[in-house]
Amino acid sequence: MSKTRPDPIRSADPIRSAGTGSGGAIRLVAPQVSGTGTLDASGGFHCFPSALAGPGRIRLEAFTQTFTGVSDPAPSVSAAPGPVTAASTPALLNAPTLTFTSVGGMAPPGTPTASYTTADVSLPAATTNPVSVVLTAANLPVGTVFTVRVIPQFAAPTSVVTGSSTGTFATSTATASVSFPPGQVSVLSAVANFTLPQLASRFPLMDGEEVDRIAVAATYGELSTVTLVTKSGKELHPDQLPVSDQLKLAAALGTLSERR
Repeated sequence: MSKTRPDPIRSADPIRSAGTGSGGAIRLVAPQVSGTGTLDASGGFHCFPSALAGPGRIRLEAFTQTFTGVSDPAPSVSAAPGPVTAASTPALLNAPTLTFTSVGGMAPPGTPTASYTTADVSLPAATTNPVSVVLTAANLPVGTVFTVRVIPQFAAPTSVVTGSSTGTFATSTATASVSFPPGQVSVLSAVANFTLPQLASRFPLMDGEEVDRIAVAATYGELSTVTLVTKSGKELHPDQLPVSDQLKLAAALGTLSERR
């Protein structure tokens, strides 16, 4: 009587069970990462011998990080968002930015609050209006004019226009002469728009429309924002674009820089 060798694929021998993979990778890139929930890149479970596969990797890249959820394994953290991929050309860090550099010759504190509760800058009692407010911009055309808005706690808001910015496309400054109501805290904000002559076709479309202009806004003590605006008034923030359009936007901004 002959004997048949067992089929190894159908064998119940637990040693022949397949292995498991590692936990893979999670990478979040955004101006702000916040909220709760679970980021899970843990390894799979191997039934025999009983063991877990190696963990994956988790990385968070954001200017502001307030994520309070669970992360397995613990994340690697960066305070500045990088490009979506290492090969992104140009990198996605070339977006326009705007900050308040000084108020009345005084620099902002390291961690301003931009609130009415506590003033970030207290001007000397002898200070008289108007007060010089300096803005610094990056990746914005030289000659840009900004509108600075003063929002007092107990008075009506007012607005003043800066002179044209000076410097280079990479770094420029503009100054506004601002009058502050005495004896109360005021919040500052600023905004600028610049159009895209002959370059609109290089930017991603928004619901079939070309981008007509870019708006850059800043509130004292907070990160500036960039908004793409069409001729009909549709608005979209770059981080709402799919990755492919973010890369197209970065390339378009690079072209804009080269032409300045």
